[in-house]
Amino acid sequence: MAGEAAIGGAAHQAAATHRFFFALDAIRNAALSSTPASRFFHTCWQEGLHFDVDHRVGVIFNLSDKYMMGVLGVIAVGVAPQDMYATMQSVLSFISASERKAAAAAAAAGGRGQERQTIIGADAVRAFRDIQALVKYMSDKSQQVASALQSGAAVIP
Repeated sequence: MAGEAAIGGAAHQAAATHRFFFALDAIRNAALSSTPASRFFHTCWQEGLHFDVDHRVGVIFNLSDKYMMGVLGVIAVGVAPQDMYATMQSVLSFISASERKAAAAAAAAGGRGQERQTIIGADAVRAFRDIQALVKYMSDKSQQVASALQSGAAVIP
């Protein structure tokens, strides 16, 4: 029996360390360039977007020298594909909301050069929406596969 417990314990430990990752190398958010990193991280933490070191799940933000240009990398980590995709969708929603707030603030200020920023912003918004749609599609497809596997049905790619 002791051998079975040890084997079962090892299998449980291995299953508990299994993680799923989703990385986006460069997400553009114009509001980042004027936001100190400490404020960005505090706002993320308030929204529940952080990495839980104990459970090894959550989101990791990759800030590089491009941060001052409004670009950051994002890695979502989950114990199941659904968790990972939900985390990434939360991050993208957060970034989208902060982009809308920054655009509203810029419109209220009515600064010069706003027309060019709006054109560049429109292209970035289209690309960002494409990324959001892709993550949602992948999340839905992953859920379909998981449901099919649980019910014993054939998995259709």
